[in-house]
Amino acid sequence: MISNEETHKTIRNTKIHVIKAKKNFLTEVEPDITKNGVIKNFIFYP
Repeated sequence: MISNEETHKTIRNTKIHVIKAKKNFLTEVEPDITKNGVIKNFIFYP
C-alpha cells in the first residue's frame, strides 16, 4: 500500500508538470491574429 506521503508527493509533482506544460504551451504557441481578431495561422513550435 502506498503511504499518504508518497501520494501527496506524486500529486505535487503532477501539478508542477501541468504548470510547466501550460507555461511552455503559452510561450511556444503564437497565434497570428488579423485586424478583425481572427486567428489566421496557429504556429506550434515543438
